[in-house]
Formats: sequence, structure tokens, C-alpha cells
Amino acid sequence: MRVLIAGAGVISTVYGAHLARAWHPVSVLSHPPRTEDVTRNGLIAHDVHEGSRTDARVSVAPDVAGTLFGLVLVAVRSDQLAAACSQLTGLARSPAVVFFGTTPGGGRRSAVRSTLMSCSGSPAWAA
Repeated sequence: MRVLIAGAGVISTVYGAHLARAWHPVSVLSHPPRTEDVTRNGLIAHDVHEGSRTDARVSVAPDVAGTLFGLVLVAVRSDQLAAACSQLTGLARSPAVVFFGTTPGGGRRSAVRSTLMSCSGSPAWAA
């Protein structure tokens, strides 16, 4: 299953690295400057409890319009959500989309839901 990751923070890195190590082709949606590092080094997830490390080579996707993914993981701050959603428009077919609730600074759930509705036009995305 092809996986697209929107966001390049801790949550995205952990999920993306482990999915790639499980032989799923993973692409990270371009979001400089972090994705420049991802292009060079891949995703590196550190397990602070066990002291282990998971390294995975992934691709960086500057444009995903018309591309087929089975799963899209969106892990961005609430203030980055509208920009991330606009980059996801035009995906081929209807992939499963999982949003991780990252709303620092008191991001209101209703504001996040409203952004999701305006990006997708579908109540199913904002459930």
C-alpha cells in the first residue's frame, strides 16, 4: 500500500519510518525546510525507551495531484492544516485519510473541523 505523509514532525517521522520499514512505499509531502533533510537522510525514528532507531528511505513528493495512495496520514499543527489540505487536492481516487489532532496553542476543534470541511468538501473527512 502506498502511503503519503503530510507533515514532517515527530508523529509523521515515527509512523512513516515504521511503515517504510514494513515495506510500504512512503512519500512525504514536500514542506521545506524539513523535507530537504528527509531527501538527504530519510526518516529516522528514535525509541527513547529502548534506545533503538528505525531508519527508512522515503521519497519526497512536491506535487501529488493525480497520484494514487492507499493511505494518507496528516500530522500537522492546526495553523498548517489549510495549507496541507490544499496540497492534497486532486489525489487519485479516494485514499483512506487519517488526521492526527495536533492543535497547539489552544486550537479549537470547531476551527479545525471547519478547515477540514472547506478543504475536502466532505463531512467524512472531518468526522
